[in-house]
Amino acid sequence: SENYIIININDEIILKSRLIDSKFPDYEKIIPQELDDVIKIDRNQFLSCLQQAAIFVNEKTKAVNLLFKENNLEINTNSERGNADVNLTINTTVSKELDINFNIDYIITVVSKLSTDEIHLIMPDNNNSALFSNNDNLNYKYIIMPLKV
Repeated sequence: SENYIIININDEIILKSRLIDSKFPDYEKIIPQELDDVIKIDRNQFLSCLQQAAIFVNEKTKAVNLLFKENNLEINTNSERGNADVNLTINTTVSKELDINFNIDYIITVVSKLSTDEIHLIMPDNNNSALFSNNDNLNYKYIIMPLKV
């Protein structure tokens, strides 16, 4: 049928998929374009702080709150088991306070995949996506959308 594609590999693997007749979303609209305010964070320290905060994350929402103030990042989670408040000094002075929530599992996954000691984080404001990248290579961009909690 015209609505399906079938791939047969040596009669051992058969992959069947339904073709979707729609337009792929314009993903470039969610990538932050303002690259002026780059927040520089030590990757290993950030990952360690996130893993500490993950102990007390709410299992339903998986929400972690990131509050950027001047040269400081406050990482907060809370659940019925307790609260985690972890502070981290960042390598950049933030021009405006940023207070944003993300799914902690997504952030931990991205930060663990980045390979440099220092990572770059670009967040235009509290309501838009965040761009994570290695400090030396913007060819790989990881985008995480914020949570509305």
